[in-house]
Amino acid sequence: MGAFNHAAFMREWRHRQGVIPAPLYRDVMAALEVGFGTALPTSASAHPSDPPWLVEARKDIGLKETPGKAHTPRILQMLAFVSYPFSDDETPWCGTAMAAWMKQAGIVPPKQGFRAASWTDWGVACAAQLGAIGVKKRPGGNHVFQIVGETADKRFFKALGANQKDMVNIMDVAKADVDAIRWPAGIPERNIPLPGMPKGVISKDEA
Repeated sequence: MGAFNHAAFMREWRHRQGVIPAPLYRDVMAALEVGFGTALPTSASAHPSDPPWLVEARKDIGLKETPGKAHTPRILQMLAFVSYPFSDDETPWCGTAMAAWMKQAGIVPPKQGFRAASWTDWGVACAAQLGAIGVKKRPGGNHVFQIVGETADKRFFKALGANQKDMVNIMDVAKADVDAIRWPAGIPERNIPLPGMPKGVISKDEA
């Protein structure tokens, strides 16, 4: 049996079923781990207390833009799902992906969630914790992501976001560059401490 390819598996599953309910995703991944006899290499180990929007985001790890005139179907699906006025995968899509993950989890995203800056005052302010939404200032715009950990030196958040090198992945974002940390209004905070994670690639350009 070959190595498990999480991104390819998720592409095929979404193609066959469409939107995948979070409980079903967890059950299937757990069953596959039993079959493989080991934890699956999803590029981001799920925490048992992941909030539902983080569960949704982990499903898309590995999703990337399609070079050239073609567009990635899953990204177009996200745009249609949240009714944003774009039809391509070249327009910065970190906010679009965040809005889709939230809506899939039953949470209303900002009306203009495709603009990363719109997440700065969305929901309520909170301390950094697993699943919190971070907004990074950068020249020419902003970037929105989910906080899934921090480096041992406490200088960087581990950021799960879209449009990071044109794909969904986990990269390092300097804490000093983070302008806001938010949590969905009306949803009790879980206050799960950030797990320590190895240093990775620093996210510098999310355009």
